[in-house]
Amino acid sequence: MMMSTGRLFAVTVFTGKERDAETGLDYFGARYMSSAQGRFTSPDAPFADQHPEDPQSWNLYGYVRNNPLAHVDTDGQACFALNSGSAFCGRATEYGQIDARVNGQTRFFAAASAVSQALANSDVGYGGFMSRSFAPISGTTQQFLGAVGQDLLQMNRGAAADIQSGKMGGQDLDSRMVHMEQSKVQGSLDSLKKSDPAAYQTLVKESNAGLNPSADMRKLGSVFGTDKAYLGVLDGVRKQLGRNIDFSKQGDREAIGNALIQHIRQTGGCDVAGDKLQGCK
Repeated sequence: MMMSTGRLFAVTVFTGKERDAETGLDYFGARYMSSAQGRFTSPDAPFADQHPEDPQSWNLYGYVRNNPLAHVDTDGQACFALNSGSAFCGRATEYGQIDARVNGQTRFFAAASAVSQALANSDVGYGGFMSRSFAPISGTTQQFLGAVGQDLLQMNRGAAADIQSGKMGGQDLDSRMVHMEQSKVQGSLDSLKKSDPAAYQTLVKESNAGLNPSADMRKLGSVFGTDKAYLGVLDGVRKQLGRNIDFSKQGDREAIGNALIQHIRQTGGCDVAGDKLQGCK
C-alpha cells in the first residue's frame, strides 16, 4: 500500500497496477482503467495502436482487445501478447490460416485454432491472482501437450494438403478429422501411462480441472466473451455426456471437438477463436 496525491492506493493483483481505493480505478500512466467494466475510462489516441486487420483495436476504450488472459497493456497506450512466444499461439495462428483455405470443406481447423489459443492462454505463466493454483497446469503437462501439439500439427498439415488436392473430403469430414486427431492423442496418452504413470495421472487431473472448471474459473470466464463461449461449449458436452468430461477418454475429447465445430458452423466461431481466427465466416 502507498499514499499518493492524498489518496490511498493498492497494487492490484491482476494487472500489477495501482488502484485508487476511492474511485476503484487502476492507474496505467496514460489513462485509468475501470476493472469493474473491463474498459479504460478515456479513449486511446487515434491511430496509436489500431490495425485494419484487427477490428477490436478500433475500440478506443477497450482493454487489451477484450482478452486480458492473453494480452497486456503496460502503460495504457498499446496492447501486446503475453504469449506471443508460445508455440501454442503459433499453432493457433497457423490453424486459422489453414481454415481460411479449406473452410468450405471442413471447420475442423477453426476448432483446432480455438483449442490452441486456449492452451496458449494457459502458457503465459501468471503470478498473483492468475497463479498455477487457480489454473493448475504444471510444466510436465505443458511439455506433453506441447509435444503432442507439434505432432498433431505435422499430421494436420498433411491432411490439409490432401483436402486441398481433393484426396480427402465428404460430408463427414469434420468428424473424421476429429477422430483421426484424437486417435493420435490417445496413442500418446497410452504411451505416457505406460512409461510414467505419475505424469499421466497429473496430466489427466490438470486437464480435467480445465475442462470441468471450478466456480472461480467459471466466474472469471463469464467476464470475457471468448472464454464464456468456450465454457458454454464445454457445458453442452457435459450435458450430452451426463457427467463431467474425462480427458483420458477418447470419446469425451471427440465430443468436445465435434461440439466446437458445430458451434463454429452455427455462429462463425469468432467468439471461441478470438483474434487468432481472422475473418470468421
